[in-house]
Amino acid sequence: MKYTAKILPLTVLVSTAMCMATATTSVKPFLSFRSQGQDLARQMAGTVDTKNKADMDQHYGSFTITPEYTRSFNSDDITKELFGCWYLQSCNTLNIVGADAPGFDTKSLNANWFELAPDYVGSVCFEPVIQNFNADFNLFWAMDEWMQGLFLSIHTPLTWTKWDLGAKFTTTNAGTVSPIPNGNTITFLDNAEKYFCKKETATSDGWVTESLNCSRFCGCLSNDNKTKTRLADVHLDLGWNMLLEENYHVGLFTRLVVPTGNKAKGEWLFEPIVGNGHHWELGGGLTSGMSLWRNKEENKQLSFSLDAEVTHLFNSHQNRVFDLKDNPLSRYMQAVKNFGTAQETRSPLANLTSCKMDVSVPVQADITALFNFTCHNWSYDLGYNFWVRSCEKLDCNSCDDCNCNNECNDCNNCCGQCVIKNDNTENWSIASNATINTVNYVADIVLTNSMIDYEGARTKGMSHKVFGHINYAWTDRELVPFVGLGGFAEFGINDTCCKDDSTCNDNCTTTCSDDCSGCTYASLSQWGVWLKGGFTF
Repeated sequence: MKYTAKILPLTVLVSTAMCMATATTSVKPFLSFRSQGQDLARQMAGTVDTKNKADMDQHYGSFTITPEYTRSFNSDDITKELFGCWYLQSCNTLNIVGADAPGFDTKSLNANWFELAPDYVGSVCFEPVIQNFNADFNLFWAMDEWMQGLFLSIHTPLTWTKWDLGAKFTTTNAGTVSPIPNGNTITFLDNAEKYFCKKETATSDGWVTESLNCSRFCGCLSNDNKTKTRLADVHLDLGWNMLLEENYHVGLFTRLVVPTGNKAKGEWLFEPIVGNGHHWELGGGLTSGMSLWRNKEENKQLSFSLDAEVTHLFNSHQNRVFDLKDNPLSRYMQAVKNFGTAQETRSPLANLTSCKMDVSVPVQADITALFNFTCHNWSYDLGYNFWVRSCEKLDCNSCDDCNCNNECNDCNNCCGQCVIKNDNTENWSIASNATINTVNYVADIVLTNSMIDYEGARTKGMSHKVFGHINYAWTDRELVPFVGLGGFAEFGINDTCCKDDSTCNDNCTTTCSDDCSGCTYASLSQWGVWLKGGFTF
C-alpha cells in the first residue's frame, strides 16, 4: 500500500483505540439456520388421528403432501449478527467514508480498504429477508400385520429458497483521483458496490491488487437475490410403540437423515442454504399421545400428543470465511505480501481466511406438544414447538492439502496452511493496530493461523414456535382423503451485542455488556402458512 502512505496521513487515533474496546466482539461471517426439513410441527399437524392406532392386525398408513410458504421477519437481528452493532447506524446502515472526508468518525468503515478515494462518502443499508417454498412429502406406514406397533416414516421437502440481503448502496461523493509523487495517478473505484460485489479494484502502476472473491454481497440493483432449489434432507424413522392402547400410546424410534441439500461455499456473505448444511444425522425420538376426553358416540374427542426428536449432525466439509480475533469485519481489510518491494501484492483478508474444514453439531432437538379436537369430519390442532441446536464444532485437522488459487470455491486454504504461510516468500502481513475503521500503512505483523477467529464465528440455535391447523376428512370412504390449512409463527433466539441502542452510542465511556466473542445464538424468526392434503389407507 505504498501510494496511500504518501497521500493519506497515518490514521491512528487514541480515541478510536479507546472506543474500539466496544467493537471487538465477534460478528458472524456465516449464519447456519434451522433446516427447512427439520419441522416436527409441520409433520404432526393434521395427522395425529391417522397414526398409532390400537387393535390393528393389518398394515395401514397415510401419505401427505404439504405445500408451505415461509418468510423471515427479523431483519434487524440478521443484520446485527452479520455486521455487529458498533458500526451499524440507524436503519441498519454502514457508513463508508474516507479518512479525509468530512464526517469520518470511529463508526465509519474506512473507504481506503475498499479501493475508494480518501475523500469518498457513501453508505450501504440492509434489510435481509429469507423466503422458502416447501413441498413436503410424508409417508407413514404402520406394519401391525407383522408386529403390532411397528412403523416406518419417511419425509422430505422439495425446497426453493431465496436469500435477499436487501443491500442498497449509496454514493454521496465519489472522491477525487489522487496523484502519486512519481507522476502516475490512481483511478479509484467510484462506488463501494464494485469492490464488494463486482470483483473490481483500483487501477495503478507498481503493485498488484487482488479482487474480493469471498464473503461478497451485492446491492438491490445488481440482483442481490440468491436462490437455490433442492431436496432439504431425507428423514427416515423406524419405530415401535411399546405401549399401544385405545386411549394412549408411547413409542420410540431411530432416525437417519440423508443430506441432499447444499454446503456453504463462502463466496457470498448471505448465501442460500437448503437443508442442514449437508450433514448426515443419526439419532432417535419419542412419540406419545393420550385421549383426554371422548363422547359416548365416539365422534368427538380431545387428545394430547408429545413428540420429540434428538440427533447428532456428523462432519460436513464446508468452506467458511473468518475475521481476525478481536477485529470485527476485518475480512474486508487488506493484507500485503512483499511489502515495500516492486512485487508488492495486496489481497482482501477474506480471500486468505477462507477455509475448508469439517463442521459438526453435537446435538439437535425438536420437541412438539399438540392438542387436537376432533368433531365428526373436522379436526383442529393447536400446538407449540421448541427447537434447539448446540454449538457448531469446527475442525480443520482433517483438511487435505489443496491447490489454492485465491478463488472462493471448494478448494481454498486449509485452516491457514495453504494461503497464509509462515515462510519467507509467502508471508502476508498487516498493521498491528489496523481495524476496519483505522488504516495503518506499515504492515508489521505476519498473519498466522492463530490470529483467525474460529471461535467467534461459531453459532448455535434456539426457537419457539406456535402453530395451528384445521383439517377436514371424508371419513365415509375406504381410502380416506383429507385436506387442511395451517400456519405458524416462529421466534428465534439471537445474541447480538448492544441490544439496547443506548449503549452503542458515541460515548467512549460506554461499553457493551453483552459478550458476543464466543459461540452465540443465531436463529431465524419467521412466519409461514401451509396447505396439507393426503389420504389414509
